[in-house]
Amino acid sequence: LGEIVLDVRSATVTYGGLRAVDNVDVQVRGGEIVGLIGPNGAGKTTLLDAISGFVPYEGSIMVSGVAIDDAAPHVRARSGLGRSWQSADLFRDLTVRENLLIASAPKADLFTLLEPVRLGAVGAGSEAIDATLARFGLEETAHRRPSELSLGRQKLVSIARALVAAPSVVLLDEPMAGLDDRMSKRLLNDINNIAGTGAAVLVIDHDTDF
Repeated sequence: LGEIVLDVRSATVTYGGLRAVDNVDVQVRGGEIVGLIGPNGAGKTTLLDAISGFVPYEGSIMVSGVAIDDAAPHVRARSGLGRSWQSADLFRDLTVRENLLIASAPKADLFTLLEPVRLGAVGAGSEAIDATLARFGLEETAHRRPSELSLGRQKLVSIARALVAAPSVVLLDEPMAGLDDRMSKRLLNDINNIAGTGAAVLVIDHDTDF
């Protein structure tokens, strides 16, 4: 395994008098897959929210040796942090391809970025998008909107969006939920391949076989 890529120290999240995450340490090395398990309400997703910058926390978080505690979520994404969500949380007024386009070019102005794509021009990061769509078998759904897809397909789009920019840290929140056996096996292979590129993977799932 490689060096520590994700380094979480004494992470604590408090909502009023409720301590949802209590003094958690997590280190994930490049090429390593770490599973975070526990019952509903244990604070697993809240920890990912803290790492992603969506909730205030105490403690410190570093990505590739750089502290990101003062960084907004989009800045953390630019620093190499990719995230998928339990409920997919896709942009429902955009196509599958446009969802990946946003993630593949986070520094672009989205209004100027999306307009030529809608007109049929080749967008920024098109090669990475095409490769990621192919990896997840989403080529035929690239121009459809999330509402036209099954829950399983939406989850794949969410994961594809998290990976299209080749992040150094990948956070996956219940990726197997809503997937059939065929999709689950394919995704398991993909996650292993992601770690094989040297990325650090932190994953939550209730599928203990996975």
